[in-house]
Amino acid sequence: MLQGGMDTGHFPPSSLDAAGIGPLWLRGRWTGDRMSARLPSGLRLSLARAGHAFILAWHGEDGATLTVRDGGGHALSTVPLAPDEQGVFLPAGSATLDASAPGRLGLYPRSKLGLKLHAVLNGRFPGLPALRRWREASAAARDLRATHAALLEHSDARRQERALAFRRYRARFVGDFDTVPPAGAAPRLCFLGPLGRDMEAVAARLAALAAQSDPNWRFIAFLPEEAPPALAAFAAAQAARDPRISVRDAQECPASAINMQVEGLEDGLVCLLPYEGLPTPDAVALLRDAFARHPDAVAAYTDEERTSPDGLPEAGLFKPAYNRHLLRATDYVGALLAVRTAAFRSAGGLHGGLGPVTLHEFHLRLLEPLAPGAILHIPRIAFSAPEPEPVDPRLTAEAVESVLGTSVDVLPGGGVRPHLTP
Repeated sequence: MLQGGMDTGHFPPSSLDAAGIGPLWLRGRWTGDRMSARLPSGLRLSLARAGHAFILAWHGEDGATLTVRDGGGHALSTVPLAPDEQGVFLPAGSATLDASAPGRLGLYPRSKLGLKLHAVLNGRFPGLPALRRWREASAAARDLRATHAALLEHSDARRQERALAFRRYRARFVGDFDTVPPAGAAPRLCFLGPLGRDMEAVAARLAALAAQSDPNWRFIAFLPEEAPPALAAFAAAQAARDPRISVRDAQECPASAINMQVEGLEDGLVCLLPYEGLPTPDAVALLRDAFARHPDAVAAYTDEERTSPDGLPEAGLFKPAYNRHLLRATDYVGALLAVRTAAFRSAGGLHGGLGPVTLHEFHLRLLEPLAPGAILHIPRIAFSAPEPEPVDPRLTAEAVESVLGTSVDVLPGGGVRPHLTP
C-alpha cells in the first residue's frame, strides 16, 4: 500500500502568510538529477516505527515528483508535487525526501503544541510584548491547524494514516474470539452464496472457512455462470475433501436457487455470503455464541471491515444496534447476518429480479415484523470486504416502497425517506 503513486489533496498557499508562519524548510542539495533533503533527526525518530501524514510545502516547478526514501536509499513511496501546500504520507522508516526538480521542501509540525511553538518562534509579530505575541501566535496557529486539518481530511495521506491506525486496532481486537460453543449449545450455521468469481477468489473463500475456530458450519456454494472446467473441478475436489462443502451449478435465478436450498435444510442458522468478502476466523464462533447466549434471538449481525484495492485491511465499519428507521434508509446491516432457518422461510426468502437491492429488500421484510429484542448486534468485526459499489437510490426507494407500502422520497444527497403516518 505504501508503494507507487498516490493522490494528494492541494490547497492554495496559506492565507496566514501575513503572520509569516511558513513551514520548517528542509536543508536540501541538488545532486545533478534530484534535490535531496534529509529529514531532521527528531522526525526520523518519530517515523522509525510508524508512518504519519504531514502538510508539505513545495516551492519549485509544477509537475515535479517527490520520492520518499529510507535510510538505505530505498524508495518507499512517490508523490506528485504541486507548488503549494499538500498532504503527504511519510511511511515508517522515512529518512530522505528527493524532488525531481530544483526547489525547496518544507514540513509543518502536526501536533497542536508543536505548531503553536513554531508560530511563536517563526511568525511575524513585530513590536508585540511576549505575552501578546504568544496569544497572537496561538490564534494564528489555531487557524492554520484548522486549514491543515481540512486539507488532510480527504487526502490519500490521511486515508493511509487512518488505515495504519485501524490495523493496529485490528491486531488487538479482530479474530481473537476464543469461545467455541459446543455442538448442542447453538444451531449449526449454514453459509449460502456464490463460490467466487475466479480460482483465486474460490481458494480464498474456502481457506477462510477452513480456518474457522468453530467447526459447526456448512457451505452451500454456487458456481459462477460459465465457470471454466478447471474451476469446477477444483471446487468438486474441495467438496470431496470436506463434507461440509456442497457445490451447486449456477442458476438462472440465484434467489430462487438459494430459497430452494433453504427449504431443504434442517432447523438451524442461515447466513448469505455476497460475491466479495471473507469471514474472519472467529465469525462462526461469534454468531453461534450469540444465539447460545440468547436462545430467543431470531437474527444477529456483526461489524465489518473494509479492504483496500490490494486487499489490505483499511477501515472498520462499526454498526449501531438495530434501528428500523435507519434500515429503511440504508442497508446498514450488511454482512454478516445470521437468521434462523424458520424465520428465513416465513419471511418468504429472497425475491428475484431486484439486483443490488436484493439483500436490502430481504432484510426489511425479515426484520420489520420482529421485536427489537429478537435482533442482536454483535459489536465485533467478523467480515472483511472491499467497499461495495454505490446503489442507485431510486432502486432503494422502490425496494422500501414495496415492503412498507408507502411512498418514498429520494433526497438530494442520495438518501431515501419514506412517508410514514404516526
